[in-house]
Amino acid sequence: MAEPQDLVPPRKRPTQARAQRTVDLILEAAAQILAHEGEEKLTTNRVAERAGFSIGTLYQYFPNRESVLDALIERERDSSDRRIRAALAEIEPSGITGTVRQIVRILINSFARHGRVRKRFAISITRLAVTRGYPTKLDLIAGAIVEAWRDAGFRTERKLSDDEAFVLTRAVLGTLRAAVLEDSPRLNTQEFEDAMVRLILGFLRETGAAVAHVQPRRRARTGS
Repeated sequence: MAEPQDLVPPRKRPTQARAQRTVDLILEAAAQILAHEGEEKLTTNRVAERAGFSIGTLYQYFPNRESVLDALIERERDSSDRRIRAALAEIEPSGITGTVRQIVRILINSFARHGRVRKRFAISITRLAVTRGYPTKLDLIAGAIVEAWRDAGFRTERKLSDDEAFVLTRAVLGTLRAAVLEDSPRLNTQEFEDAMVRLILGFLRETGAAVAHVQPRRRARTGS
């Protein structure tokens, strides 16, 4: 991964409600340009025009295009992080296989169940984050995913080590990120979900980090 570029801070901190509203409108305009027109059309002049402000007003808060992109990536990342964490908190433990499948479905749905416009924005913002060396929304929730299957209520032989958690989450997130950036139709298939579940379960069981619930067999009753 490329080294993160230095974050360009906004010129003015939006401390008042009106200023915050201006910043929100600027970032929403940038998001709409990404979704409808593409990255090459995202310029400060175009953002100001779409937001309904003069270029001078935009420059009060953002010194250049890069600072707009930084703020937009951060906004999308934080928003997605909150939504996915909330969804993970609602998981009902149902044995290792059911719990892992719920987690995988949440991750896939965070990208795959959008309309065309939202999907285009998700691809663009992910590509920009990767290009600029920033963690994507998937990278940031890696810790939450690990905790979800650590604490999901199924019996564990031992905890995942930090190295094992790193390898597993990067395998899962790397696969999802590739599917998003390639705009792969696989994201919408049951086969893709099943393959992701098998990847996780195979790793957990191979490392001894989790085993399925096994009910002891009742001894057959013999006649008296």
